[in-house]
Amino acid sequence: AAWCYTLRPSQGWVAKDDEEAVEAVRLAYKALQGEPDNPEVLWQSGYTIWFFSDQLYEGIVHIEHALALNPNSAQAWVAIGLARLFSGDAPTALKHFQKALELSPSDPIAFRPMTGTAIAHYFLGDDEKSIEWSKKAHALKPNHIDTLRFLAAALVRVGNQKEAEKVMSKVNAILPGSSIELFKTHTPVKDQKYLDLIVEGLRKAGMREHIHKQK
Repeated sequence: AAWCYTLRPSQGWVAKDDEEAVEAVRLAYKALQGEPDNPEVLWQSGYTIWFFSDQLYEGIVHIEHALALNPNSAQAWVAIGLARLFSGDAPTALKHFQKALELSPSDPIAFRPMTGTAIAHYFLGDDEKSIEWSKKAHALKPNHIDTLRFLAAALVRVGNQKEAEKVMSKVNAILPGSSIELFKTHTPVKDQKYLDLIVEGLRKAGMREHIHKQK
C-alpha cells in the first residue's frame, strides 16, 4: 500500500499532497516494524520513505539492506536506481538499471528500468541513447507518462522539434492539464541541476507552465 502511494502522483492519477505523503510514510514504517528483514518490504518501504520525505539517505539504506539480503531482486535494483538517479547520481543509477535488466530481461514491467536508463542518459547528455531507451520503454508501455516526458525533452535537444511536440500532445491526451508545475509536484527530482535540465527540455517541447484550471 505504501509503494502504491508512490505510483499515484508519479503518473498524475492524483495530486501529491501532505496527507497522502504522511499516510504513505506511516505505512512504510509499519511494514518495516512487522518484517524488518523481508527484502520486498525493505525496498518498497525504503523507496516510499525516499519518495515522500526528506530522509533520502534512510530510504536508500533500506533498499541497500534489501539488496544485501536478495541481490537478485530486479525491482530492488530499479528502486535504488530511481532513488540515486533523482538524487543526483545518474552514472551509478545507470549501472543499477542495467543490473535489473540483466537479472530480468523479459520482465513485464521492464519499461521501468528502461525508462530509468533513458532518463539517466538524458541527464548525462547522451540524447541519442536517451531516445533509443525511451522508445524501447514506450513499446512496452505506451501510456507511461515519464517515458513520454523524457522522450520529448531528448527529441528537442537533438533538434527534432516537430516530433517532440507530437510526443507532448500524447502526454496531454493521457494527462489533461499536464504542465511544468504538475511535473514538479508529481516527480521527485531532488537534485536541482537535474530538475533544471528536464524542465528546460519540457518547456522547449511545448509543455505549458502552469496547471490548467477547468471552469
